[in-house]
Amino acid sequence: MIWLLIAQLFTPAPLAQRHAETLMEGTWLSCPDDSDDGYSEKALDFATKGIPWFEVHYGPRDEFAVFAGNTPEHIAHDDDRNLLKPAYHFADVTTAAGGRNWSLARLGISLNVVRLDGSYSECYTFLIKLERDKRPQWAQ
Repeated sequence: MIWLLIAQLFTPAPLAQRHAETLMEGTWLSCPDDSDDGYSEKALDFATKGIPWFEVHYGPRDEFAVFAGNTPEHIAHDDDRNLLKPAYHFADVTTAAGGRNWSLARLGISLNVVRLDGSYSECYTFLIKLERDKRPQWAQ
């Protein structure tokens, strides 16, 4: 089925377009998952020098989550450990520019998300950029 092919689609940006501060950049598509009547979700772990740094979750639907460290079990996005709370749904805050930015000084990262009109009306499509916070000139 076509749903299985697009259920967890993440398309990274070409390497030539990335900067040293960019940890990840691309599009995310969360579509209905026929196996459990839910929507697809993706979780990625990040480490620095072999030490767990954080994990980021995309989906289901318009939910996003960032947790410090890495955990083997799934953590609900409404858990107090979600550093994007209380507004972890994309639609929780409407901005003039049309996107969301979460800056997490504790981890030294920022997550930028823009909702896109997708080809499938039942899917949620986003442009995502995860990057290290730029250090101010005086801190370098």
